[in-house]
Amino acid sequence: MTGAPRVRAVIAAYGCGEHLERTLAAWERSREGAGIAAETAVMLPAGDPALALVARAAPGLGVRVLEVAAGEVATPGANRNRGAAGAQTEFLLFLDGDVELDAGFVARAIAYLESRPEVGGFGGRIEERHWRDGAAVGGVTDLFGVGAGGEVPYLAPVWLCRRLAFEEAGRFDPRLPSEEDFELGLRLRERGWRLHAGPEAAGTHHCPARPNLAELRRRWGNGMYTGQGLALRYAWGTPRFVPLLARQKLCLAALAGLAAGAAAGLAALAGHAWPLTLWLAAVALAWLAMTARKRDARLAALSLATWAVQGVALARTLAFGPWGRHAAAACGGGGGGPADPAAGGTQRTG
Repeated sequence: MTGAPRVRAVIAAYGCGEHLERTLAAWERSREGAGIAAETAVMLPAGDPALALVARAAPGLGVRVLEVAAGEVATPGANRNRGAAGAQTEFLLFLDGDVELDAGFVARAIAYLESRPEVGGFGGRIEERHWRDGAAVGGVTDLFGVGAGGEVPYLAPVWLCRRLAFEEAGRFDPRLPSEEDFELGLRLRERGWRLHAGPEAAGTHHCPARPNLAELRRRWGNGMYTGQGLALRYAWGTPRFVPLLARQKLCLAALAGLAAGAAAGLAALAGHAWPLTLWLAAVALAWLAMTARKRDARLAALSLATWAVQGVALARTLAFGPWGRHAAAACGGGGGGPADPAAGGTQRTG
């Protein structure tokens, strides 16, 4: 396809491993289906083995690889800003490196945005496929619950965005190790842009079966769970604070449950057993309700544990600030507000 590129795909591929090759192949099929010229920016850690997969990408994707050195800010938002920096295309396709794009999505998304000038970003239904030892072991249908489609508060992990809307909103906040998609959605809507999702599939997210204990440990250790608390800290005094806080209702409920459990435990030590009995009954009822919903007792317990861990992380971040490998970005690496860390990263052409 000749002519000026209309879309730049921005692919943050940290930790995507074997899924990245599938992502690039699906992006090529969707690009061909839309009949457009395009370009692609892939962000990877310097020396990542997945660089070999990118080298086999279709020439029509116009792939550029940005290798991010260990000392550079590497939050999801910072990496996406790197990939979008300098783009002159009409649209940006934000695509995680473990998402298999639907073949018809790019064509549908371009047509939709061309017909709706007030819409700044368009997504669709996200399916999730879980993998263990190289075999598919289940998944989730309509991960974000878009149903019949319509207006949504944010879009992830694949969506087409008007480049001018993205730049007008100030790009992703590079200080956030998570929650960057929702926070950007708030700023886009503050500026009058609307976000829509269609009922058709936008893509399939490939990942290990989750939630799982390994994911809990990893996200706690690397500081990803600080994103919710940091977003609230940065939004204090702005209209974004209330919707960000409301989004954490399950984490806050779990945190309140932990506090109630601690109080009940102290009461039991003082000779009053009934508060602890009521608390344990409430936990059992919550687990049974989640088991009925998930149809899996283990996943129900892990879901409750995830909310509890996120609640503790939220309180810790609000009280003491961030930790983990993204702490430097949160404490100043990204500046005093959303910024574009376009400087940095070694560029290679795939």
